[in-house]
Amino acid sequence: MFLVPRKGRIAACAALVLTLLLAACGGGDSAAPAAAPVRLLSTGTTSVAADYRNAVQQIYVAYFGRPADAGGLASFQAQLAAAGAPVDLQQLSAAYTASPVIRALVDSFAVSDESKALYGGDTRTFVTAIYTNVLNRAPDQQGLNFWVDAIDKQGLNRANASLSIMAGALVNTSTQGQADGRVINNKVAIASSFTVTVPATSYRGDVAAAMARTMLARIDQNTTLQNFQATIDSTIRSMTDAAPSIYAGTYNGTYNGSDSGTFTFTVAANGAMSGSGKSSLAFETIYAEG
Repeated sequence: MFLVPRKGRIAACAALVLTLLLAACGGGDSAAPAAAPVRLLSTGTTSVAADYRNAVQQIYVAYFGRPADAGGLASFQAQLAAAGAPVDLQQLSAAYTASPVIRALVDSFAVSDESKALYGGDTRTFVTAIYTNVLNRAPDQQGLNFWVDAIDKQGLNRANASLSIMAGALVNTSTQGQADGRVINNKVAIASSFTVTVPATSYRGDVAAAMARTMLARIDQNTTLQNFQATIDSTIRSMTDAAPSIYAGTYNGTYNGSDSGTFTFTVAANGAMSGSGKSSLAFETIYAEG
């Protein structure tokens, strides 16, 4: 989901996490500590909003399995700052119950069409999909059982589950937990670099989102920005080449005034245009407006 989605999709709000961090989601058997008391910030300045860059990328990875787009990143940073939200993931988890505003942001993000398309089915299928998108692996049996029980019996709702699993992985001290934490941190670092590099006109729509997810799915605990840069560049090139297909379809309209008339034109998958009537509208106009 993008900040200015095509064909009227509603932009997702920033999502946060669970009341108390439940337990580590990796292979270890130790529970994560309860979250510390929530400290809400009191200012929403631009400089403070920038402090949320990492949190917003974590949220995008958790709920969409991809990097934030530049517009969404800026918007969600501002919303978190305006809400006085903590910048730390575990503090954000506790803020879910402390702040109705933050809770509304979480729930709105989680029920977006993009997130629901990734995470559906029964609880076991739902948790497995989160592991796949967030940790790039299938769940171990212990982790699967823990999170299924948390959702089905312990009061964790699905709106919070993605980021709760991510938060659990980041504080899990088991061998698997530490590996998961490195995967998450690497994904967030790559996502941040991608967001500031990709052209806004290329990173829009379902095709581009799927490409970005595929890119992040290739990251492991040993990935670095340096050894992954070629993959970022290749993904952006493919995204840019495919961008016209996002707007494929037939368009009809009417012009008023001295040059009044009707038009019909079609944008092909490769961006080529054809039409009748007043159909000389530049493709760049369609491209920019989405």
